Amino acid sequence: MPGSGLEISDSTTCRSYFGKFREITRHIRGLAAEMSPDGASKGLAALEAEAVEGYLRRLSSTLTALSIKYLMTGLVGSRRPGPLAIDHTDSGFPLFQEIIKMAGDVGEVQSQLAELPKRAALKEAMVDHLLQHRSLPRDLQLAMSRRVYSEMLAEVPMFLAQNPPQLVPLGTRGPEARGYFCHWAVYDTQRNLPNVYLMRLEDSGERSLTQDQRRWPLVADHLLAQSLSSLKLLTIARGFDKDFQDLHPQVLKRLHLGPMYANGLTRHSDTVQDILAESDDEPGQDWVLCWTVETLRAKGSEKTSTGLFGSVRTEIYDIDPQAPEAVEAGASAIERCMILPYRPYQRLVERDLPQLRGVHKYVVGPDGEILRRV
Repeated sequence: MPGSGLEISDSTTCRSYFGKFREITRHIRGLAAEMSPDGASKGLAALEAEAVEGYLRRLSSTLTALSIKYLMTGLVGSRRPGPLAIDHTDSGFPLFQEIIKMAGDVGEVQSQLAELPKRAALKEAMVDHLLQHRSLPRDLQLAMSRRVYSEMLAEVPMFLAQNPPQLVPLGTRGPEARGYFCHWAVYDTQRNLPNVYLMRLEDSGERSLTQDQRRWPLVADHLLAQSLSSLKLLTIARGFDKDFQDLHPQVLKRLHLGPMYANGLTRHSDTVQDILAESDDEPGQDWVLCWTVETLRAKGSEKTSTGLFGSVRTEIYDIDPQAPEAVEAGASAIERCMILPYRPYQRLVERDLPQLRGVHKYVVGPDGEILRRV
C-alpha cells in the first residue's frame, strides 16, 4: 500500500527537506558502481555503473527542480505554488503525483517560457521594486522561480514517472545469439520510490533487436508495463521470456532507491527516530538513505515443446529454495545497504540492532569522505 502523504506548506520546511536530499545525492553519486553488485565482467560492470549513475543524476536534477518550484511556498498567499506532497511514512520521497505534475510541466515548458519574462528583465524589476518600495518583491521572486524551474525542465534530463528502456549491444553470445544490456527506470506508484532496472539478455532472433522496428517497441512497452514493485523479479523475467521467445533474460536487477529518513520530516521506528534526534544538534547529521538491490540470474535453459514439432528455449533461474527471503522476492540474491553520516552511525554501533547487522553501511566521515563499507 502507498505510504501516507504529508503536505509541506511553508518555505522553511521545504528548503530543509530538499537540503537533506542535496546532501544525500552529493554522496550517493559516487556509489553508482556499488549499487549494482555482481560478478560481471569489467566492461559490463562499467556499463551498469554508468547507467545507475545516469539515473542518480536525473533524480538529483528532479529534486533540485522541485526545490526551485516550491521555493516560494507559503510566501505568496494562496497562489502558486501550492504545498509540496511527500510520502512521510514509507519512502520519504515526494509522492508520485509530484512526478506526474512535473511530466505535465515538461509538456508545457515551451509555452511557459514564452509567457514568462526573461531573467534579466525580472532582475531589473526586482531592483526597481527594492529601491521604490523597500520590501521584498515576492511576486517577482515567484516569477523568477517559475522561470528557472521551466528552464531546468527544458534543458536538463529529469527522472520522470517512466524513463524508457535503453539498449546497448554487447556483441555475439555464441553462433546464434547476440548479447544486449538494457536499462530503464520508473518512479514506482505503489511505494513512491525511484526504481532502476538493469537486464542482460541474449537475442536469438533473425534480426538484431536494435534494428528491429517491430520487436523493440513491443519490448520497451512490455518492460515499462511490468515495472511494478509488487511483481517479483522471477515473474517479470518469466513473463518476458514467454512473450518474446527469441529473447532470453540472463540477469535482471532491480534497485529500490530509498526509503529516506530525515529527523522532523519523516516518520519511522522509535529507534531510528531516537538515533536521528540525537544527531540533530549538528547540521547535516540527521538523515539516512537506504536502498535494496535484487538480482535474478539464469543458471541454464531447456527446450520446451510447442505443438508437434516445435520447441522454444526457456530460461531456468537460480533461486535457493533454502533461502526464504530469496524465494519470497523471486530473486537469486538480495543486498540491503544504507548511507548515513558518522554521528548516527556511531549511535547504531552502540545499539547493535539485530535487524541491521546484515545491512551494508556506507558512512560519511566528518570530512565528507565516504568511509569503506562496513
